Amino acid sequence: MPDKLPLSVFIIALNEADRIGPVIQTVSGCAVEVLGVGSGSNNGTQDRALAHHIRYPQGLISGTPVAVKSATFRVTTDMP
Repeated sequence: MPDKLPLSVFIIALNEADRIGPVIQTVSGCAVEVLGVGSGSNNGTQDRALAHHIRYPQGLISGTPVAVKSATFRVTTDMP
């Protein structure tokens, strides 16, 4: 595989505990930095993401992050 791209990827997820692991693995394979942004999940999404050793910057863990306040993102996978 080629070198990782010089990208920082923010993953914003809400109650995606079953899908977050494969998404992180895929993104981590091609980006130099992966950061998680909490959206108030209550099903263990953050714990599963942290188990993959991504960073959750303190100001982005809960609530509506200022950096992404005006944008909406959704991770789409081909998983059911």
